[in-house]
Amino acid sequence: MTYEEYLTRALTRRELNPTERLGQVYYNVLADVRPDLGDEVRGTSHDPFYKDEVVPAFLDWARFNW
Repeated sequence: MTYEEYLTRALTRRELNPTERLGQVYYNVLADVRPDLGDEVRGTSHDPFYKDEVVPAFLDWARFNW
């Protein structure tokens, strides 16, 4: 899966699950498709699960580490 395909999957999941926050969506999809990166980002300042405001920095990090 490419980084662009990851973004598409995350945005599709968001549309299908509007109660899930954006940061949760990006993290959960990442954990599904790239568990290695999910493990690496979990608990760091770039972890978007609980903080939607870090999503832009998270996306930069994810693209760089993809």
